Amino acid sequence: AASDVYKRQPQVRLAILDRSQPEVIDLVRQGEVDFGLALASAAPKDLTALRWQEVEMVLLTPRDHPLTRLPQVTIEEIARYPLILPPRGQRSPGRQTLEALFQKQGLDYRVVMESSNVELSSLYVELGLGISFATVVKDLPLAGRRSLAFLPMSHYVEPDFIAVLHRKDKIISAYLQAFLDLLFAR
Repeated sequence: AASDVYKRQPQVRLAILDRSQPEVIDLVRQGEVDFGLALASAAPKDLTALRWQEVEMVLLTPRDHPLTRLPQVTIEEIARYPLILPPRGQRSPGRQTLEALFQKQGLDYRVVMESSNVELSSLYVELGLGISFATVVKDLPLAGRRSLAFLPMSHYVEPDFIAVLHRKDKIISAYLQAFLDLLFAR
C-alpha cells in the first residue's frame, strides 16, 4: 500500500498533476517531474517507457442506447449520433484517431460538446447529451453504479499500454524505485 512507501520514505511527498499527454511528455523531458504516465504508442524515443497497464479504446454510451444492441459498432453507426470529444486544439491522440477514421470513410459527424475531462464526458453521456470515447484499462470492471455502456473499439484501434516515462539520464532514487515497485506490483 502507499502507506508502506511513506513509512519507508517519510520525506517523500507525492504530487499528482493532471495534464494532457503532450504536456506530461514535456514535463518529463524538462525534468520538472520524476516520471509521467502516457500511452506507450506516444512515448518518444528519447525517454524510457516502462509498459504498465494494457488499455483499450471504448465507446461510452448510456446503457440503454441503440448501439448497445449491436454485435459490433461501426464507425458509420457512431457518426449518426452527437459526439462529445476532447477539444480540437488539445492535441488529443484519441480525437485525432477518431477524426482520421471518420475522414477515411468520408463520414460527416457532429460534435455537440468538447470536454477534456473523461469523467465529465462520461457524466454528459449518462445525461444523454451525446456519446463519447475513453481509453480504459483492459478488463477493468467498469460498470459499477454508472449508467454507462463501454463498447470495445478494438476492431478499429489496437490496444495500447499505459507507460511510465522517465528520462534516460535520470538516476532512479530509492523513493522513486519504491513507488515504481508499488505501482508494478498491482
